[in-house]
Amino acid sequence: MRYLYYTAALETLSPVHIGSGEKLTKLDYVYSGKSRRIYVMHPMKLFRGLQQYHLLDAFEKGLPKDISMTDFLTQHSVPEQAYASWAAYSFPATESTERKARFEIQRFIKDAYGMPYIPGSSLKGALRTVLAADAILQDRDAFQNDTKDIGDRLEETNRFQKSLLSWESARIESKVFRTLHRDQKQWDAITNDCMAGLIVSDSSPASADCLSLSQKIDIFKKNENPLNILRETLKMKTQLTFDITIDTTLCPFSAKQILKAGDHFFSFYDDTFRSIFLDYLPPEINPENEMYLYLGGGTGFHHKTVLNALYQDPEQGAESTAKILDLQFWTPKHISFFRQNGYSPKAIKMTDSGGRLEEMGLCKLRFEEKKI
Repeated sequence: MRYLYYTAALETLSPVHIGSGEKLTKLDYVYSGKSRRIYVMHPMKLFRGLQQYHLLDAFEKGLPKDISMTDFLTQHSVPEQAYASWAAYSFPATESTERKARFEIQRFIKDAYGMPYIPGSSLKGALRTVLAADAILQDRDAFQNDTKDIGDRLEETNRFQKSLLSWESARIESKVFRTLHRDQKQWDAITNDCMAGLIVSDSSPASADCLSLSQKIDIFKKNENPLNILRETLKMKTQLTFDITIDTTLCPFSAKQILKAGDHFFSFYDDTFRSIFLDYLPPEINPENEMYLYLGGGTGFHHKTVLNALYQDPEQGAESTAKILDLQFWTPKHISFFRQNGYSPKAIKMTDSGGRLEEMGLCKLRFEEKKI
């Protein structure tokens, strides 16, 4: 059989943010302290509403920089019932995020009907990282030269280069995935990438009711640091589905292998970093047909690179991470922190969800084979 067909059912176990690249400014939404909701204004409905309340001229003249849409409507005694009807959608604000309700909000990607969804490219990219990390964990000896090259580059440079991580990822992924022989002259050509045989659809859309507002919070071992970064996120326990097709003549990874890789990678992450900060595990899964997966923005360094998987000794991986982070930021503190504490980065990325701290982006993914 050349093609295998699956339904991949994804459930968010914590808030997930897939950014659209757009931001809501303080003039794009209204915060209600009474109902603790954020109302995202629909431009045409807002226009007509301001006309109805004879506020359009005042608004079009421009508001002072320190005035938000919330302030403007409150000053003119516009009731919540009215501006709620001008909204494209709304979502609840927690006690921690409501205090930040004057800041920009990073928007979640939505389809043509305004419904949030997860692009297939986001899921495929996350699976690609999991498979690459698992390949390294199974045979680190095959990547010894890559580990040495990264170390050499870190010793040679004194400024951050984005190309350092992209170079590392591209070279390692070429070894793992460029296994086809469609371009005989250039083995690492993209046409030789076996992941062309893993076809992932965009997810089914979620309703706007599944959105919430999440604040970025860095959690250290002894304290926490809430940041002025707000994101639209999918709520916990949101369920979405994807259609996945595997062309077995191109892609050597079966659903079972992907699940096994996911289990292996999560265990590695938990042992080497996550358990430093969190002493509990997510809800139990059945590794025969489910896996943990981190998706989207704000999940942290470990889910954007396979760097740490290269090192048998977790402290060596942490030292390389610290060196990269020191090159990235103006005030180098990560190496000194690593030498005192033995791990890096300093914090795990979390958010407030209903008054409880949760990891960003943790999901459960389940594969069900379709008979066609």
